[in-house]
Amino acid sequence: MSVQAADLGHGAPAVRLANAAAEAAPESTPGMRAFMAGQQAHACALAGEKTNALTALREAERAVNQAESQVGTFGGFSSATLAYSTAEVRYALGDAKGSAESL
Repeated sequence: MSVQAADLGHGAPAVRLANAAAEAAPESTPGMRAFMAGQQAHACALAGEKTNALTALREAERAVNQAESQVGTFGGFSSATLAYSTAEVRYALGDAKGSAESL
């Protein structure tokens, strides 16, 4: 639901929903943690919470690196998905040029 709220431009509800999802699944796989942190980053950026957005984006990066180091992992949140999330965050924070660079 956080993804939908973010897509509709509702930053604060998107943050609340993304945080609730992350709290509900503390023992997630690295790929799922990356997805949730990426969504938290995007939601926080939409809500104008720059520091929280960048912190969540760094967590997504760590989780992606961990997920990609696991042999036999297929699908999920990858480096390409992280680049897209980074672009979303940068765009929501007003950095259109940086957003394009991230892609």
